[in-house]
Amino acid sequence: MVFHLLSNDRLKATLTAQDARRLQLEWENEDPQALRQLKRGLLGLLAEARTRLGFFPASRRMLIEVYPDEQGGATVYFCADPPPGEEPESFCFSDADSLIEAASRLVPLCGHRLCGSALYRCRGLWWLVIRPMDGQGSDAGRLLAEYACRSSAAGFDAAAIEEHALPILREQAADTLFYYFGKPRLS
Repeated sequence: MVFHLLSNDRLKATLTAQDARRLQLEWENEDPQALRQLKRGLLGLLAEARTRLGFFPASRRMLIEVYPDEQGGATVYFCADPPPGEEPESFCFSDADSLIEAASRLVPLCGHRLCGSALYRCRGLWWLVIRPMDGQGSDAGRLLAEYACRSSAAGFDAAAIEEHALPILREQAADTLFYYFGKPRLS
């Protein structure tokens, strides 16, 4: 059995047929007893990954994908499902002035509804990733869309940005921009 930690929230386990027999894993048997054993075996895999690699996504629901092979083994992916309100939205700004103006409006109006925000730089553009409590389509997202294009329209999603772009502010980016550069509003 081989484990590969793909990220803090994703794990890949490659099992041989011998590993599957040892854990008593039957991939295609829908008998309730076999399904209970499958669940116990998958939880055992998670426990072993925790021991070997320290894989332990905190208090999250776990999505599991199993791809059996022809020899009786399988590739199993464990992925932590983001908690409600932490589904990221990302926005692409062409210049720092529009980014600062957006943060100056975002924080006073919607900052209390954000679980977090991060700022990245890639391809000469600024990428702001927010995690609104209201999920995608939130007031915060609608406000930012007045100043920037959604990164999905630019061919990126939040995960690609977080993985490939240069991190500028990993936490509380909108608050930090507002604190240092925001303009106080009188009305």
